[in-house]
Amino acid sequence: MQVIKRDGRKQDFSCLKIYTAIINACEAIDGTITDESKDLAKKISDSIGESLKKDATVEEIFEKFHKVNDEKQEAIYKWKVPYW
Repeated sequence: MQVIKRDGRKQDFSCLKIYTAIINACEAIDGTITDESKDLAKKISDSIGESLKKDATVEEIFEKFHKVNDEKQEAIYKWKVPYW
């Protein structure tokens, strides 16, 4: 499965990139990364990876992030994740 970037390039999908973006956002918001943040980032990135069945745009993945985050109702922050 691949991610379709904003400029049209394709790149292999990686849950690790989503996990890293979430962790970086947590650190940017309050300067720390807690075990709770790591656990939540892992759950969200894994859920997104499992839900994708075909190539997806960055925007579609970002929408899935918000949907999964809302469904889990475990949000630690009002996410301010930068665009990937």
